[in-house]
Amino acid sequence: MEVLTDHYLQKSDISNLVEELKIGDDRQLIAGLSGGATPILVNTLQDSIDKPILIVSPNFLTAQRNYEDLVNILGEKSVHIYP
Repeated sequence: MEVLTDHYLQKSDISNLVEELKIGDDRQLIAGLSGGATPILVNTLQDSIDKPILIVSPNFLTAQRNYEDLVNILGEKSVHIYP
């Protein structure tokens, strides 16, 4: 997973996002992620910043899929779902 995190951080838009979150720009809209991109991005952000992350999904099915993917990467203690 560390290789993916390093790869994501090399992308300018991801590194800019991390820097903005670090300096206090707490709200960001990220759209258009599909498949395994969401949990990898969240893992990258979790490793880079020391703040809670809230993900809002358009429906419960998408939220449940994201939840399951995130639990596989981050563990059940770090991920919660609010239906």
